[in-house]
Amino acid sequence: MAWYKVLSNEQPAYSNLTEETQDNIETNNTIDRNYYIRWFESSRDVKKHAVKNRRLPNRYLVLKLRKLSTKAFYNLLQQISLDCKQGLSIKDSLISQRQQDKSSYSIEVILIKIQEGTSLKESIASMCDQRLHYYTNYLIDDSTHEVTLTMIEAAISELASSIELSKSLTKSLLYPFFVVQASFMLLALNALMVNTNPDRSTIPLLLISWATITLIQTAIAICAKNGTLLNLLERHSKALQLKNLFQLSLHLVKSGIPTHLAIKSARRNLRSPQLIAQALSFELNIRLGIKIQRALPKTWFDSDGYSIISSSRTGEKIEKALIRGYEYNSQRCASLLSCITKTMPVLCLLVAGCLVGFTILEIYSPLLEAKPIGY
Repeated sequence: MAWYKVLSNEQPAYSNLTEETQDNIETNNTIDRNYYIRWFESSRDVKKHAVKNRRLPNRYLVLKLRKLSTKAFYNLLQQISLDCKQGLSIKDSLISQRQQDKSSYSIEVILIKIQEGTSLKESIASMCDQRLHYYTNYLIDDSTHEVTLTMIEAAISELASSIELSKSLTKSLLYPFFVVQASFMLLALNALMVNTNPDRSTIPLLLISWATITLIQTAIAICAKNGTLLNLLERHSKALQLKNLFQLSLHLVKSGIPTHLAIKSARRNLRSPQLIAQALSFELNIRLGIKIQRALPKTWFDSDGYSIISSSRTGEKIEKALIRGYEYNSQRCASLLSCITKTMPVLCLLVAGCLVGFTILEIYSPLLEAKPIGY
């Protein structure tokens, strides 16, 4: 099963732009009409299609599509928001972006899925990394243009916050990583210069140790920069999961979706078995006729927040309770991230201190008439 680029003179089905879009885009110069993209279940289907349409097999090229990264997804939503504010529809905005970047076929696949009747949410989610599916839940199907645009802007805000958190994690690692590298250099120079007859077998061991530490540091830095480290934290932090649940639920409630349906949609992003069980219990209580105020789990709020929601009788107070739950879990997340950003440098400096101390002991061991330690 794969997407194929079929070389042809046929015009893509989505290239029929509205008159308003044609005023903003030079369609005659930007649309490539020499191919179209199609999904085939197997190579046999490709051969059948080639025979039926009298084409050579070399006219079918397998596309190796890359999933949208966090930055690419952020830029996609931001451009959609800007185009919609200028009067374009979401579909026309995607067509415009595809014309501006002919080297990427991800947007074209999204357009094909939309043309086939797939919702915008599912079309974009199919071309995103798994960790970005939470943000695609902001794309509401069967809603007004204004509500959809509002939810897109909310997703952009959340993505921007996630990107900033990843940058802060990366910055917190740079200095301690540099100190560890400097400590290794000092240890290597000591092994080469201090001993008059150094054991040459220690040099390869030093190189292996340095290469291992460097690879580990590089991997951690890359994971922190591309958001993988933050996603790993979300998998194991209930506070981060609840923060995302309340944030998404709050935006969905503001868009007109009932509270229990909003939480039902948002709980798909939960990873903790305990939180999933609590969310399912909430949905079951709602179906049994229990009021939302009593159905929400108490552990999702602090004492004041739960008191607000248990005494609320109107949608406005329920919305305030969701805000309170979001703020409470946001504070927990801030404390967690602050602890991590402070702990990582301490651990790295501890490693660097051990290396420096190791070197100092080797330098002064002859003076102390002690047996050289380590390398």
